[in-house]
Amino acid sequence: MERVVLDMTSEIMSFAVFVTSFVTGLILVVMTKRVCHRIGISDQPDGRLKVHDRKVVSLGGIPISIAVLFSGYLAFSNSDFHITNLAGILMACGVILSLGVYDDIFQIKPFTKLCFQTIAALMFVLPGTPFRMIDFFGFFDFSCGAFAIPLAMFWIVGSCNAFNFMDGMDGLASGVSMIICLCLAALGFINGNYSDAIMAISLAGALAAILVFNYHPASIFLGDSGSQLTGLLIGILSLRILSLNAVFMLPVAYTMLSLPVLDTMMSILRRFSTFRPIYQGDLSHIHHCVRARGLNVRAAAWVLWLVATIGCVISLSSVFLNHFVVFALSSVYLAGCVYLAVRIGCLSVHKLLYRLRINIKPATVVDRYNEIESLWEKMKPLFEKIRLDRAVMTLEGVNSFGRPEYKTLQWVRNESIIGDFPTDCWTTRFYLDKEEREMVILQLQSIEKDRRHDENVNWLLNRISTNMRMTNEQRKIVLEEKDKELFETIHS
Repeated sequence: MERVVLDMTSEIMSFAVFVTSFVTGLILVVMTKRVCHRIGISDQPDGRLKVHDRKVVSLGGIPISIAVLFSGYLAFSNSDFHITNLAGILMACGVILSLGVYDDIFQIKPFTKLCFQTIAALMFVLPGTPFRMIDFFGFFDFSCGAFAIPLAMFWIVGSCNAFNFMDGMDGLASGVSMIICLCLAALGFINGNYSDAIMAISLAGALAAILVFNYHPASIFLGDSGSQLTGLLIGILSLRILSLNAVFMLPVAYTMLSLPVLDTMMSILRRFSTFRPIYQGDLSHIHHCVRARGLNVRAAAWVLWLVATIGCVISLSSVFLNHFVVFALSSVYLAGCVYLAVRIGCLSVHKLLYRLRINIKPATVVDRYNEIESLWEKMKPLFEKIRLDRAVMTLEGVNSFGRPEYKTLQWVRNESIIGDFPTDCWTTRFYLDKEEREMVILQLQSIEKDRRHDENVNWLLNRISTNMRMTNEQRKIVLEEKDKELFETIHS
C-alpha cells in the first residue's frame, strides 16, 4: 500500500513539476526574446546554412536552465526525494550553458567546444559512473571495468553533439527532446528512480515551453546553449535511469536516442566520404533530406517526431515484453531508419566505400599528375597546329587526408603574353573520376579569335576531356576515324 501512495504522490508531483516548468519557461522565453531584441543578440541568416528569412533569438538555453532549476527546486525542497551527485550535474550544466551562450553570441571553434564538453562530462563522472556493466537485451552483459568512465564521457559528449547537430529546423530538436524526456520519465517511474524521473519531467516542461515559440515559424531557437544543454541532460539522465543495479541497458538507450544519434553518425560518415572536415556543416542532415522529398517544415517535423516516438515506444516496451521481441523490434526499427536515411540521400554508400578504399591504397593528385604531364607534352603540337597562343591546365583534387592539392601545367607560344586570361577564353571543366574527387580545368587562348577557332577548339576540348577520362580499353572501343589523328598524336 505504501508503494501505491508513493506512486500517486510521484504522479501528482510530476504533473505539478511539468506545469511549473512549462509556465516558468513561457515567461522566461518572452523575457529572453525582449532582452535579446533590445540589446541586439540574434541569429542572422547567412544564405548558406542559416536559411531562415529574418533575425531570430537563439539563446534558448537560458529559459530552459532557469525553468528546470526553479521547478526542480520546488519539487525536491518539499519532498523526501534527493538527487545523487547533484553538484557534479550542476557544474557540468554550468560549463555547457556558459559555452553555449558564448558560442551563440561570438562563435567558438569546434575543437574548443569539444574540450569544454569533455570537461563537463568529466565533472559528472568523476564521483563515479552510474554503471559498471553493459547489458544487451538480456542476452549477455560484460563488465566495463576501468573503461566505464571513458564510455560514460563518450556517451555524454556524443549526446551534446547529437542534439546540436539535429537542431537545424524549426521545432525539430525541441520536439524530439521533449518526447525522449517523457519516455525517460516514464521509465524512471517504472524502475522506481523517482528523482531522475522528476528531473526528466522538468526538462520536458521547459522544452514544451520552448516548442511553443520554436514551432514553425520560430521566434526563438534553441541555439548552441539550448541544444547542448538539452543533450547533456538527456545523456546524463539516460545513463542514470537506464542503469539498473549498475547495469546500463545500452541498446534500449540507443533505440530511444536513435534519431539524433543516427543523424550524427550519418553526418560524420558523409563528411568523411566527401573529404570534408567532420565539423563543417552541410545541408544533407536527415531533416534536410526529408524536406527535399517535398514536405514543408511543419510536415517534416511531424514525420521526424513520429519516428522518435516509435523509438521511444520500443524502448518502453523493454519493461513489459520478452527480450527476444524487444530485440527484434529494435533491430527492425534501427535497420529501417538506416535504410531510409540512405535512400533519401543522407549518405552515399558508393562514396563511402570509395573513401575507405583510397585510405587503404591512397591515390593522390601528385600520382595522377605524372600521367597527365606525359599527355600534356603530346598535346603541345596540337596547340601549335590550331594556332593557339596560350594553354593552361589545372588539376584540382584532395589527398587521402582530405586536404586540397593543385597542380598546374602551362604552354605559351609567345613568352611576351602575360597576365590572366580574358573572360572570353575557351574554358572547360570535367572530373576524372565518378566520385568527383579530381577535376581538370583547361583554359585555351588565341589572340586572333574567329569562328573557325571556335569549331576547332571546342572539338579539341571535347576530345581531350573524353580521352582523359577513358581507360585504354575504352579508347580502343570508341576510337573514331575522324579522331584518329588526335588520339594517335596524344597516345603515340
